[in-house]
Order: sequence, then structure tokens, then C-alpha cells
Amino acid sequence: MGLVMKLPLKLAATLATLGFVACAPTPAPTPQTFRVEVSARVNSATPSFQIKQKLAAVVVTRSSDLSGWAERKFVLSQAPSDANGGSATPISRDGYFLTASHVIKKSFGQHIYIVYSGGGLVKICRARVIWDNPSADMALLHIPVETPHYYRWASFNQKQAPGKMLFNGGMRWKDDLNPRSSLSSNGSLIYGWVSDSKKTSEGRLSSSIAAEGDSSGSQKFDMDLPLMPGDSGGPVVDSSGRLVGVNSSVQVFDTGVNAYFISSTGVRPNLNKIESLIRADRS
Repeated sequence: MGLVMKLPLKLAATLATLGFVACAPTPAPTPQTFRVEVSARVNSATPSFQIKQKLAAVVVTRSSDLSGWAERKFVLSQAPSDANGGSATPISRDGYFLTASHVIKKSFGQHIYIVYSGGGLVKICRARVIWDNPSADMALLHIPVETPHYYRWASFNQKQAPGKMLFNGGMRWKDDLNPRSSLSSNGSLIYGWVSDSKKTSEGRLSSSIAAEGDSSGSQKFDMDLPLMPGDSGGPVVDSSGRLVGVNSSVQVFDTGVNAYFISSTGVRPNLNKIESLIRADRS
């Protein structure tokens, strides 16, 4: 008898320490910049022009200095033993990012870092939590650096029906949802989209999304895009590269031997709420 499981997609040893994109900050809140080769293998059928220079990750760790890890190109075997995290979504020019709330759930007493790959340079900086809403599985973070490559929101003046094409801009290690698969990799943490397999690059909206004026809160939506560990908090974009929402979780059928994809869930926040939070924090 199989078991249907809904799995958050953060980097967790109990699921798979696979997919978060990793980081390397500094002891102080001062950002560091590294020139690191960032692999962003994006399938030519995707809106790569909107994704390739916006790769970002959240890393949670007790470590106060990850610069050595960055200089070694974020090789997983060199990561702090307690490193955890997921993806991030840049939404402004001045350092504001969305991520999934569960990515930072156990961050008390630890440091939260954002690793941002904009224009070929990897910026690493300690982040502040501006807002955290576990029920919506969404959090807003800030780092004190310019982030010129960021996502603009898709504007929904009317209800979005199932069938809309969606693309995943999250970061992951492997195209593998099986909790019993290998938990290690010799690769570098910053991988970008691992989309050698077309089936993981794109999908379609499976449930509707209400028009912006008809919703007062965050909206969860289903999609047939098979997200992987590490994608949590990463962007879900439309065919124009506009931001639809943020990756949240994946539902799989676990037979005890293999895990089979069922559906994934994303979250679209109330845009007025996010904008008001950012305005208040800037002032």
C-alpha cells in the first residue's frame, strides 16, 4: 500500500539534502561579492532571459563565515554540517526577496543568508526577516545590497483558469523526489535550473487563481510542474517571465520503494500587502 505525502521543498537531511542553492556570507552583515561560475542550464523552450540572472538562495546555518565555502565554489562536501535552506525570489531593486516560510522555520539562533547571482557575480549577505506568515508559507527577507535583476509581477485583472503555462525558476540539485535516494553530490551548490530533462522545466496551472481585486490574502494554487528538493521559495513564472508566485510544496505517492509525483503547490501573495510591507521597512 502506498502513502501520499505532501513534502516541503527546503533542503533538509530528512528529505534530501539536494536542492538548495547555497551560500557563503560573511561574519558581519556586510555583503561579500565573489566571481563564481554559475551553472544555469536553462532549456531553450523556457523564458531563460527572465531567469538566468535572477538565481537566488536562502541558507540557514549557525556558521558566521561562509566565505571559504564560496571560494571553493560551494562544493557540497565543504558545506557547514548544519546548512539548510531553499530558493529565493528577488522582487525589488533594493534587496527584497520572497521565500517559503518553511525554509526559515528553524532559524532561531542561527544566521539567515541570501546568495544572489545577478549578472554573473554572486553576492552573499546576511538577511533580515521582514515578515513571516507560516499559514501562507511565505516570508519576506531583505539584504542591504542592490539587486538590479529582479522579477516583475504578472498582473491578473481576471481569473486565471487551469491550463496556463508555468515555469520553475527554483534551484535544486537533482531531478529526484525519492526520500531514499542519495543525499550527497559532488557538484557545486549553485546550479541554477537543472533542466536537462524537459519534464522538470515547465508545467501548467492545475487550479484557478482569482483576479487580483477579488482576493484579499495569499492564494495557493496547484500545478503539474514536478518541483524538487531545494525549489522551495523559488519563483513560478509565466511564459513572459513575469512572476506568478513562489514554490511551496510537492505531493508524491510513496510506494515504499519509489516516490511518484502527483502535484505541486505554489503561493501568490496579496501584492498590496507585500508592497506595503516593503514601503514600511524602507521608511
